[in-house]
Amino acid sequence: MPARCLETPAAYAEAVATARALGATRARVALLSGRRYESFETAAAWTAFATKWRETLPRMRPEFQRHRFHVGIENHKDWLAPELVALLRSIDSEYVGACVDFGNNVALLEDPDETIELLAPYAVTTHLKDMAVRRTTDGFELSEVRLGQGLLPLAQYVAAVRRARPEARFCLEMMT
Repeated sequence: MPARCLETPAAYAEAVATARALGATRARVALLSGRRYESFETAAAWTAFATKWRETLPRMRPEFQRHRFHVGIENHKDWLAPELVALLRSIDSEYVGACVDFGNNVALLEDPDETIELLAPYAVTTHLKDMAVRRTTDGFELSEVRLGQGLLPLAQYVAAVRRARPEARFCLEMMT
């Protein structure tokens, strides 16, 4: 579901109708299509983006309640885990939670264990994947790798999400 579908009641109603017609019971959305560290040249630009969503999403709560369709906002290399938790709490809807991506916040230099711990209670769906890091002369490279070949303790993370939100759905994401 594109982020613009969360901006107005009409756009949301149309997106939910389409999703349901396709048999979907939940959707994932990334509020930013890029990466925080590449998309915003200034802190002010990030603040404007964050403010827009901090104001828009709580206003959309009546629509989320009316449509009763589960949406997971992905930690998409944009919101730090505590920021996303605060955003979800401000929305205060059982129909809006997190699409917990197991590896994205590594790119923001967050501890992946802490990311999972914070977001698991809000999980609607996931992007299950494994990540590897390699040092380079300029810093490091981060990449998705075959499950079990990276640095993430996947069984621990799956168990944490299942424990916190048994109804969450797991989706394997392998982009590379």
